[in-house]
Amino acid sequence: MKQLVKTKKKEKYADTALFMILWGVYCALMLLLFHRQTVNYAGGYESDMKSYVLYIQGVDTGNPYAYPLMFWVAQVFAFVFRPQMAVAFAVTGLNALTPLALKVYGDRYIDRRGIYGRVGSQYVKNKIWFTVLLFACLFVSMLFWPFAGGDEVYRYKGVFSPNPF
Repeated sequence: MKQLVKTKKKEKYADTALFMILWGVYCALMLLLFHRQTVNYAGGYESDMKSYVLYIQGVDTGNPYAYPLMFWVAQVFAFVFRPQMAVAFAVTGLNALTPLALKVYGDRYIDRRGIYGRVGSQYVKNKIWFTVLLFACLFVSMLFWPFAGGDEVYRYKGVFSPNPF
């Protein structure tokens, strides 16, 4: 019985460690992408983020935005960082909440459904698989396959998806 408890603890720690590592990679890649969009790195990251930077600086961009929380967070960061980094940190921070919320939801779903019971290694393995699939979906959603067609003008490097701005 003690061996089963030890194994379950190790697997639970493995799930938490795996999630934290993947979450850290996700946040780092998002920060890199959003920072490159705010500074239009090497001319290859066209985005509407430049207008967000102007907006938090008080410049009227003529665009009504529906992101008051994001702009408030960016303005708070702007007290410490330069405006481009403030916007990148704000957008990254808010995007970082997505995997956290999905992980909590997924774990609760597995708990409520009692998939394979609450005892044994299969229960924890389900949570590990959920973590892997969660980040696989998030990383794959950042790709826009080149063979899908579309107007090249509205694509920017990073998430490889159409950008209307």
